[in-house]
Amino acid sequence: MKLSLLILITLYLVACSEDASEYDPEAKNLSFKCEQKIPEFTLGAYSDPPQEAIDSLCSCIWKELDGWEKETSIAISDGRENDVSAMHMRAFPGRFGSIMESCGAMSL
Repeated sequence: MKLSLLILITLYLVACSEDASEYDPEAKNLSFKCEQKIPEFTLGAYSDPPQEAIDSLCSCIWKELDGWEKETSIAISDGRENDVSAMHMRAFPGRFGSIMESCGAMSL
């Protein structure tokens, strides 16, 4: 389930990027982990920002998550996807993507 969420988030970010028409199937997307209980995520193709930028992004995301979003994020990070309602599991990738965008992930 964790892998499927990572795939959904990646697809969302690729589909919503301005450069989606320039998608390169050969691109290697790095995944990033946060100190906070946030699911592992990827950024755009070839994106490899410095750790300072990732730390700042993670802090912003964590600050913006609220209520069910934060609870869902913690459960996913802990590998407890079965503890999350189906409705929240479906809604989380879109909300997470919006928060990432508002925190500047698309420019990294």
